[in-house]
Amino acid sequence: MSQAVTNDSIKLVDKKNVPVSSKNKNSWSKEKVSSFSVEGGRNSARNSVFDFEYNPRGSRYLDVDDGILPDADKREKSGQWPPTRIVGAVLAVLSFIIMSLIEIKDPNGTDEFKKVNRCLAVLLPMIFLWLFSVFSPNLTSLMPILLFPLFELDSSSNYAKVYLTDTGILFVGVFTVCTAMEACNVHKRIALVIIDKIGKTPATILLGFMIPPWFLSLFSSNAGACAMILPIAMATMETTIKEADEEEMEGLKLYEKGLYIAIAYSATIGGVGTIIATPPNNVVTSNIEADYGVAMSFGNWIAAFLPLSIVLQCFCFAIMYLTYGRAVKKISRDYIKTEVQKLGKMNRDEIWVCGIFLFMITWMVCHEFTTKVWIGKCTVDGKVNDQILNKYTCDEALGKWKGLFGTGAISLTCATVLFLVPSKIDRKRNLINWKMAESGIPWGIIILMGGGNALSKGFKETNTTKWIANFIAPLASLPHFWLVLIIVALVAVLTEITSNTATTNILLPILIKFSDENNMHPLLLALPTALAASMAFMLPISTPTNAVVLVRF
Repeated sequence: MSQAVTNDSIKLVDKKNVPVSSKNKNSWSKEKVSSFSVEGGRNSARNSVFDFEYNPRGSRYLDVDDGILPDADKREKSGQWPPTRIVGAVLAVLSFIIMSLIEIKDPNGTDEFKKVNRCLAVLLPMIFLWLFSVFSPNLTSLMPILLFPLFELDSSSNYAKVYLTDTGILFVGVFTVCTAMEACNVHKRIALVIIDKIGKTPATILLGFMIPPWFLSLFSSNAGACAMILPIAMATMETTIKEADEEEMEGLKLYEKGLYIAIAYSATIGGVGTIIATPPNNVVTSNIEADYGVAMSFGNWIAAFLPLSIVLQCFCFAIMYLTYGRAVKKISRDYIKTEVQKLGKMNRDEIWVCGIFLFMITWMVCHEFTTKVWIGKCTVDGKVNDQILNKYTCDEALGKWKGLFGTGAISLTCATVLFLVPSKIDRKRNLINWKMAESGIPWGIIILMGGGNALSKGFKETNTTKWIANFIAPLASLPHFWLVLIIVALVAVLTEITSNTATTNILLPILIKFSDENNMHPLLLALPTALAASMAFMLPISTPTNAVVLVRF
């Protein structure tokens, strides 16, 4: 489907010029729609076309390399192998050969580091393949399954096991629920109602457009949230500029630019607030749980970093309004009011999906006091005591309690309910079916996170993290403030030009080991690394949300 924004109206047309029926727009079974494409009529003079592949009825989530790999025009000019990919491929092959042949010796004469070269023979090629986008990052993330067994570090089946953890299942469950929200337009209702209720002046309208992508990106794709809000913002500015006088035009165009950038930045800032908001957050929790047996719960992360996300959002709003919005006195709300009226009352599908979504979030936040306390096993003196049924009794017996029902199981339980409730919008299906869910689950991101888990496993089995930590040991003499600042600056620069998940996957195991070796708390460097990896604002290739907005200028 392509959504064309013209000077006269907003209309939906199929890319094959076949009109899409306005009846039962939410049905997933009657129309097969490929993507949204938004063209600005008045902006045609700028030759700018917004064409973002966002398909709620197909594979909706673009790979993390989209916007980095060469597009069709570049491939036509230079072939499938432009110079950057050739350089990356050559460096990957050379690094593999060199690291396979050399031998790394321990200065103390032990065999502690004899397998480090094998791990580096996998790590370095992956870095070059990620950095130069030779292959899709998702494909590159599968290389440990192929290469580590070749170096006799462990079997391929053992490495394959780490690709789907409880957090991976958490992504499956949450994105399934978010797909159901999209199917019945709950996400659009949330956005329009917030904009309508808050947006009265240019400042509050800017704030109203910033809140929905921020909120939605806490639990779903930030690119999807941005793509859903942006056409509404474009239509609002289209109406406003048509009604404006000539002297107001310059200020409105500046405001329009700030509005689009603010939407993209808000979706990025939302990535800090929850574990599932962005993959680097999950990489931290996975590494900490694997190394120390301490699970950072969904509720703990929200309590720690949702306030930070809110503060960042407030600063973003202040900066964007003071920079772009002070000259504007009025913004038309006609389009917003029209869209809100079209929504009508919430139907049964929307009520069910909203209820399940809110229940899921509440359950995950309260997980520490509910299922984690009552579903698990207690180990006393090295033996499992089946007579102890909750954490409180286990603590009294001086035992160690391990919860068995994780947040991934919680999200999957809630998602399963959606498969059982019939849809009122489309009688031929339930609130969601597997094809719908499959299209909404970011499988590539899950594989990318799994690749990080496999690398971490290889690091530990070969003592590579300790070997690298010894090289950067002089940094331990720095005050913690300067050490954290250096790490954050390094990660912030890297994440502008590389995948934030790949950057975090490589650096986190090393920094955690470095912290261990120098008697630092492991989270001192791990958390700033993950948070800095999400702060990609400068370049269009840094994150898909930046690319979505860039094409408007």
